[in-house]
Amino acid sequence: MKSRFIFLFTVSLVSINTFGQRVNYDVIKNEPVEPKISVALDLFQLDANTGWPNLRTDNMSFNIGMVGYVKVLPMLEVDYNLHKGFLTLGRMANENYPGNTDLNAGVNFLLPGIKKTKSTKVVLASETTRSGNTETTNTTYIMVPAQWKRRLGFRGGVKFKNGPFNYQDYIDESTLDGLDELGMMSTGIYGGVMLRSIRNIVIDSDNFGLSFNSLGSDLYLDVIVNPINRFVDVNNNNEVVSQEVKDFQSVFPIGFRIGYETFQVEQRTVIGKRFGITWNGEFGYQPYRGIFINAGIGLSVFRM
Repeated sequence: MKSRFIFLFTVSLVSINTFGQRVNYDVIKNEPVEPKISVALDLFQLDANTGWPNLRTDNMSFNIGMVGYVKVLPMLEVDYNLHKGFLTLGRMANENYPGNTDLNAGVNFLLPGIKKTKSTKVVLASETTRSGNTETTNTTYIMVPAQWKRRLGFRGGVKFKNGPFNYQDYIDESTLDGLDELGMMSTGIYGGVMLRSIRNIVIDSDNFGLSFNSLGSDLYLDVIVNPINRFVDVNNNNEVVSQEVKDFQSVFPIGFRIGYETFQVEQRTVIGKRFGITWNGEFGYQPYRGIFINAGIGLSVFRM
C-alpha cells in the first residue's frame, strides 16, 4: 500500500481553488504494452482541402470510419485508416458528385523502444455542476510514478481517395472546354516515420476505487506519392477528362502529411470499461487537391 498527497482542482469562470488530502492506493498494473488488436470507430470526422484564393468547399465532407491495427509480429503490424463521407458539401448542390472515400492500408515496423518512469496524472473523480451561466468542474487527481514506453518506427502502404473536384475553383475560374464539376480519383503510396507513446497505469485507492491513465498515441510524418490521378466529368456521363486537366496544368505527384492518433490500451476485464474516446487528425498537401486538414473523434470498440 502506498500513500500520496492528492489535489482537488476547481476551475470556474469566477474562482480557482486547490486543497489537498492524503490517500492510500495500490498499483494494480503498470505495464505500457499496446494491445495486439486495436479497432476504433471514427464517429465524426471533418475532411477539408483547399487552395488559394478559392477555398474549394465542394470537396469538404463529414465522414465516418474505422481506424486501428493488427499485430502480426512484436515489431510488425498491419495498419488501416478507412473513411466514407455521409455528407459531402458538393453533393448538396450537385448529386452527380461522388461522395468522399479515403482508404489507407499499410504496415508499421516498430523498434523495441525504451521505457521511462514519469510522474503521471491519474484522475480519481470529476464532477461538473452548473449554476446560471457559471460552470464549475471539480477534478480530484493524484500524481503517480508510472512507466511510459516510446517506440520509433517506419511505415508504408497504399492510399486511395475519391471525391468531388471543382475544376473552376482549381484553375481560378479560367475556362477550359466547359469543364467544371469533376470527380477525382487518386491512387498512390505513402511512407514515413512514426513515434508511438504508451502509458498504462491502473491503481485502486481507498476512497475512490479503481482509477487509471491508459492511452497510446502515434505521431507520424509521411511522404505521399500519387502517380495515378483520374478525372471524370460528372455532368457528362462520367466521361474521362484526365488528359485535358493535366494538359492545362500538370502537378508534381508528391505530397506529405503529419498525423496524430490515439488508441485505448488496457482491457475491459481490468478497468471495467468497454469503450474509450479516441482522436485523430492530419495536416498536409496532396497533388491537385492542395492543402488538406482532417480531424475526427471516435470510440475504441475492440482491443485485445
